[in-house]
Amino acid sequence: MAKFTIVLTSYNHEIYIRRAIESIRNQTFEDWEMIIIDDCSTDNSMKIIQEYAEKDRRIIPWEHHENFGVNVTVANGIAKVRTELFGQLDSDDALRGDAIELAYKQHTENPDVGFMYSGQVLCDEKLEPIKEGGNRPLNEGETFLDSPMGQWRTYKLSYFARTEGVDLNIPYAEDLDMIYKMEELGKVKMIEQPLYYIRELPNSICRHPRTANLGRFSRAVAKLKAVARRCGYPSTTQWPWKVGDHPISIAVNKMIADKKTPLHREDFVMLSGLILNAVRKGTINVKERERFNPLSLATVINLKQFYDMLDVVMPGEDRHEEPKWKRSKRGPRNELSYSDLGYTKQAQTGRDMKWQSCPANPINVEPKFSLIMANYNKSEYIADAIESVRNQISQEWELIIIDDRSTDNSINIIKQHLCDGRIKLIQLHRNKGYTAALKIGIASICTDIFGIIDSDDCLVNNAVGTMYEKHIKNPDHGLIYSQFVACNPDMTPRRLGFCGEIPKGKTNLDVDLVSHFKTFKLCDYLKSGGYDEEILYAEDKDISYRMEEVTQLLFVDEALYLYRELSDSQCRDGNNEQIALQSWCVSKINAGNRRSK
Repeated sequence: MAKFTIVLTSYNHEIYIRRAIESIRNQTFEDWEMIIIDDCSTDNSMKIIQEYAEKDRRIIPWEHHENFGVNVTVANGIAKVRTELFGQLDSDDALRGDAIELAYKQHTENPDVGFMYSGQVLCDEKLEPIKEGGNRPLNEGETFLDSPMGQWRTYKLSYFARTEGVDLNIPYAEDLDMIYKMEELGKVKMIEQPLYYIRELPNSICRHPRTANLGRFSRAVAKLKAVARRCGYPSTTQWPWKVGDHPISIAVNKMIADKKTPLHREDFVMLSGLILNAVRKGTINVKERERFNPLSLATVINLKQFYDMLDVVMPGEDRHEEPKWKRSKRGPRNELSYSDLGYTKQAQTGRDMKWQSCPANPINVEPKFSLIMANYNKSEYIADAIESVRNQISQEWELIIIDDRSTDNSINIIKQHLCDGRIKLIQLHRNKGYTAALKIGIASICTDIFGIIDSDDCLVNNAVGTMYEKHIKNPDHGLIYSQFVACNPDMTPRRLGFCGEIPKGKTNLDVDLVSHFKTFKLCDYLKSGGYDEEILYAEDKDISYRMEEVTQLLFVDEALYLYRELSDSQCRDGNNEQIALQSWCVSKINAGNRRSK
């Protein structure tokens, strides 16, 4: 009987699998057997595997007659292991010639260590080494939750059998889930020699935009399940959110607050946003919505089915197959739809976009982006505006609503959303006007970046994340604005807005291309002097001129803002229209005077 087993999983790697198999056949340690599980490849992979099996009895081929995915393939391979020691190999990678010999030696000399991993070499598509790295010994007090390690992973079967095995419900992160489980059983050890050669392919699962991002969500779920187990609970335990109510809640919040490992916070924030979106769309049925914890829900849902059902863009995934919102590339204006705009459902009316639940703040984190919403008597529309913020993929925001002494039902509607701790309400005791309300809101923010959303408009669900990323990547641009879409009162889109990039040699005074969605760096906003309360109904034009005088402007060619055109809006009132035009002229004159000094 062999002393060491290699589990090799295969799917459509006919051009690479020979190298993987040969790297095992050329091992200095010869007392091995290799179990190859092919997951219903559509190329010649299985033919190549059979070819090797016929000339080397140590190779044991198995074939799936339908494609089950990585998790099932790995689980089936491990289920067929008969030796105490085994390791994994992907069909596009390879092992160093003495890898099995060194792993066998280390496992034999360390009987109380159930899991080992080695150094690794990152290679190009031809398996030519690029660099070593990625793996290291864990520091004292550090765990794989803090620093997950990669290949080469080898196990003692007697230890592995004490775990729950391969979790079939964590697609794209089954490897991390397995090392978390092995770590919970006792000691782990690193073999510091680089024994595993990783072929970095541009179309690999970990590099493809969608599967890579799904992998991040799966990694977060694997972490949560590990935390539950380490707190002495089943991995699918649901817990209340309030800190102190449950040991898992305390442990998760501790990870989120750990500034040394910001990846925890990023993973959990992204996952919370995904779950919240699903709850509001009705993908997940939650009864006590004000008490549910979105992170605990993630441990019990079927992730693969959940991902398949989601119509949501993952962070980093390109939503558009064609150039974004180029007039010459689009069809007639009446062909615009919510799928074009990035909404996750084909909403036909504003009412269709509403949800009735009010989940608590999903994560107790510091916001990175502030949104200012000045409101006066917009009770018919403000719920849509608030919900478009809460429906953001990026969840690290705060929303400051300034109610300018509304006389309708606005306050009651706003209060229904205050269970979300990220939303703050400022009630003015007398009507001060739109611009004054905005200034009060801006004075209350706790972030360095903010944007303006009107209480009768909406944001597309990637607006905050997109604009925050643009601000971070463009530190010299203090005003960053996007395209917008003009909509009917029921929020069906009518036409693309007029925003665009300011031509070289021109200013916004010349071309007037700045509008919604306007976002600011606070430091540059303060340099500009801020909004002028004397400029009635043209304050948006005036602030763009002021910002242009102190900083650079950047246009994001993506429709991130839905502007609701109302017949009874202030700017369409005949008298106000005249005031707005006069104010715009005054604003231009003031800007010219400032620039001539």
